[in-house]
Amino acid sequence: VQRRSCQHVQDLVRETGLLALPYHFVDAFIGRLQLPVRLIAQCLPAAHAIFKQCYCLILAAVANNDASKRSLQDFVPTMLGHPAGNFGAYLAVKEIFTGTRPLLENVPPFMWDRFLSFLKAERSPRVSKFLVELCHADDFPIRQNQDRIAKDVFHFQTVRSLMCGLQIDSGGAWLVEKSGDELERIPLADMMAMDEHWQDHAGYDKYSAHQKIFIAQLQMLDLMAWCVFGRNEYACSVLEGDADELGVSYEALLLAVTSELVPPALRQKCCQLIIRLYIDRDPFESVRLFENSRVWGGALYGRIVSTSERGTAQVVQELRPAYMQVQDSAPPQGQRIALRDAMPELLPLQTSVDDMQRNRFTLAVLDCIQALVEFGHYCTFDAHSASFTPDFDQIRKVIPALL
Repeated sequence: VQRRSCQHVQDLVRETGLLALPYHFVDAFIGRLQLPVRLIAQCLPAAHAIFKQCYCLILAAVANNDASKRSLQDFVPTMLGHPAGNFGAYLAVKEIFTGTRPLLENVPPFMWDRFLSFLKAERSPRVSKFLVELCHADDFPIRQNQDRIAKDVFHFQTVRSLMCGLQIDSGGAWLVEKSGDELERIPLADMMAMDEHWQDHAGYDKYSAHQKIFIAQLQMLDLMAWCVFGRNEYACSVLEGDADELGVSYEALLLAVTSELVPPALRQKCCQLIIRLYIDRDPFESVRLFENSRVWGGALYGRIVSTSERGTAQVVQELRPAYMQVQDSAPPQGQRIALRDAMPELLPLQTSVDDMQRNRFTLAVLDCIQALVEFGHYCTFDAHSASFTPDFDQIRKVIPALL
């Protein structure tokens, strides 16, 4: 049911009142136990197993079913008191909100307060992943949620206790964790072969303290990328305002992406963030957004002309101010060239199905190349005629790596 949602069965479970029964059973039982939720598994393993099955039923009954999700929204406040018992309450609440735009656009204030306090108290990947889900629905950004997270989480005074600095030199790469007045350096070489089971919330407690810090760093970078997703200007301004302190300046991200001393998982998150924070953002315009065609023969060889009823002169008038605005707000040209030139070198000569970290990083590099192509970084531009010309020298460098 979880993998292939049988909606008619889910609707029947909801309409007959069976969907609410597992919740009421768990809530009533816990209310009578007078026992901290976190101790139930240890003291009453049979009850813990029953509660887990109840939440499995709830999770299966609401998967991809908006009506069933809405029917349980009033129970969310109580469910949020159950995650410490490890019954599956977190996964159920996450599923209720995931992709449900009406719920995501009306997140109650108590939920914000609860999750932000959880995030600041302990860097749990569950909390940060839930906040990621609040940022988007069906590939559309939820602006008010992105703004709230940017305002409450990513100001430097708040986030400096949640993120580490990245230090790279000839001797290796480290995450720098501030503990009181002292700095602790966590070697990233130890994270190269780390598995990814934590993404399924299974066995998170088995990881060492240093590995948990590394996981938290990955999750915070992912949350940043989803905060600016969809060209959120406010979130971009918040991150750029403290970019040096947060370690997300263009230079810092470029260094992390191009360094072989940094684990592929961290390079992937940095690559994703550099696309959304510095490439695919306002006021940059895709060169493919204009209805133009390049002429490959005749007197207009190499020029862009309009394919619509608009004349070429009107196209030129539209292109010139857009490109000049990009030039004024983009990272310095030398940095943009450095990113473009580094991309082909980051693609591996061969890949292994088993190396998931490396494969995800390779996919992020391909996404970055696509964004660079889309926004004209493999073209030269004549500001006078507002015409783009392919930079064949650069294209020749990237094509063999892609092939």
